[in-house]
Amino acid sequence: MKKFELILQGNKVLVVDQLKAKQIEKAIEDKVDLIKVGDTSFTRSMYKGLFPIREEVSLNKEAWIQSNREWHEECLRLSKRHIDEKVTSELVVRIFPGLKLNNITLTDATIAAMEANIKAYFEIFPNNPRCPMKIWWPFIAEFISPVNKKTKKRANPNLIMGKWWDYISRNDGAIEEWKRYNLIERR
Repeated sequence: MKKFELILQGNKVLVVDQLKAKQIEKAIEDKVDLIKVGDTSFTRSMYKGLFPIREEVSLNKEAWIQSNREWHEECLRLSKRHIDEKVTSELVVRIFPGLKLNNITLTDATIAAMEANIKAYFEIFPNNPRCPMKIWWPFIAEFISPVNKKTKKRANPNLIMGKWWDYISRNDGAIEEWKRYNLIERR
């Protein structure tokens, strides 16, 4: 039976079998708040990923190498685009679909400010293939759930972020790993 490494925040690693790995993935998908594996309990926010153990990976070595090569080429292709193309791609591919899924309509002024922020990011970091979510998400958060002036806290909006949020977060994480591995400049 296949074994997987469960990676948690703080780089804690647990080894689980395939059945437990599927249960964990289902719990993460169903947004279960507290997940238990043996004697260890963790929250969804502590979850970083499930990965096949190296012995399992080595069985598909050629497929993994090919997949990594394709990802590297895709990131290089994206990083060499013109800034205006990158900004348009961020909006059309990563931001607008999630807004549409959640029935969020931003004002033209908010979109223009978000676009200017993304463009400024790419001007500072021209070799980055994508703009991280942390650069543009605050505009959406402020629109859907403004900060309460008295409590200085933001209400927790109940959005149906679905897979959009997961894909964006995973993509940002994968690009950070790619940049670290390829020593992409950070100004």
